[in-house]
Amino acid sequence: MAVMPSSKALSQPSSSPCSNISKEGVLSLRGADYKLIETLCDCNADVLTLVKSKSLSLPACLALMQQLKEIKIEKSNMVSFPEVLLEMENLEAISFAFTPLNILHEDLWRIRGLKRLNLRGTNITTLPDGLDFVEEIDMRMIEFTKAEQDQLRVQYPQAAIYFSAPCKCY
Repeated sequence: MAVMPSSKALSQPSSSPCSNISKEGVLSLRGADYKLIETLCDCNADVLTLVKSKSLSLPACLALMQQLKEIKIEKSNMVSFPEVLLEMENLEAISFAFTPLNILHEDLWRIRGLKRLNLRGTNITTLPDGLDFVEEIDMRMIEFTKAEQDQLRVQYPQAAIYFSAPCKCY
């Protein structure tokens, strides 16, 4: 069985995208629509990367992928938090980098294994309560005042929070 390198994202996968999981357990899809994403539910990947996805949501069957440790939904059209992620208790990292997402789900705390949250280049300026277990939050390329940055650092003192510099310090 030929293994695709993890650095290559698939534009048009073969009949089953599951056959394109790298030996590192990474499945990357570029420009996928909802119909294609729905076929991923039977895959056994540790990392799922959806770049420039045309889909505005994720199928409910993704909750069956309990082995998934990391999901990256980047440069996509997704504008609302996919609630199916709340059922994925083993997720350690979520990235919404450069999506038009405005708000995180208030129940994000349910993903108890979550360690890294990448919100870089989104429209998210507040974090829900209860994320005391998150170790790293990337909020670069989002405009914050110094007071807003300080407030987030007080809210989550355990997390390394990354902001772009300089801030709008007024």
